[in-house]
Amino acid sequence: EYTTLKNVGSVTNKIKIKIFDEEEQNVRENYEIIYVYDAITVTPRFITVAPFGEKVYDGKPLESVRLVETADSPYLIVEGQNISASLEFEKIVDAGSTGCTVIGDPQIYDGEENVTGNYDITVENGEITVFPRHVEIASANAQKYYDGIPLVCGDWVYGAGGKYKLVEGHALSGLYIFGSQTEVGSSKNLLNSSNARIFDGENDVTHNYELSFKEGILTVKKRATVTVLTDSGIKV
Repeated sequence: EYTTLKNVGSVTNKIKIKIFDEEEQNVRENYEIIYVYDAITVTPRFITVAPFGEKVYDGKPLESVRLVETADSPYLIVEGQNISASLEFEKIVDAGSTGCTVIGDPQIYDGEENVTGNYDITVENGEITVFPRHVEIASANAQKYYDGIPLVCGDWVYGAGGKYKLVEGHALSGLYIFGSQTEVGSSKNLLNSSNARIFDGENDVTHNYELSFKEGILTVKKRATVTVLTDSGIKV
């Protein structure tokens, strides 16, 4: 038998031993045992925590903010335990960062048991961030068979290089697509994005986006081969 200690503190490390002979009989009473007890100690677990919250712009307030261990925290919170605290911050919608302050002392729970006393907690204030939404806009590809009329296409599509689409309800304005291809062959569906803006109704929300642009391809293909037959000319 031996002493165990789970929470922070110190206790005398007492043990009781049994002695068995070859026949597995307890012969402890045949010995005079002198015990020298020492102490076992559990010291507080040092952690450094700060508020954390981030997401990509989606037109809605950033509300999911929590305390996490910082990169230079001496230790992590014991697995299965959870930390909570009152946080004061602005629920930002637009891309950018704002400060977040911890109010009062954080509490750590193991299930329903408060185990905060087993920790030495350093609290740092932090920032929460909404990142710009990366969207790639491309002028559309188009093709047709040669007919002597310029091939144009003013449509735009999402490019493969973007991670996201526009937020639902937002609209692209000011993109000028002016590519043209008349003869057989291919060329870029040229665009000018200098005036491109994103609107949410009448509100300009372009600053919440990281926009990139790509030009599609216009292709005019050869028409099917035409065979022309003429009558033979014979006279007497």
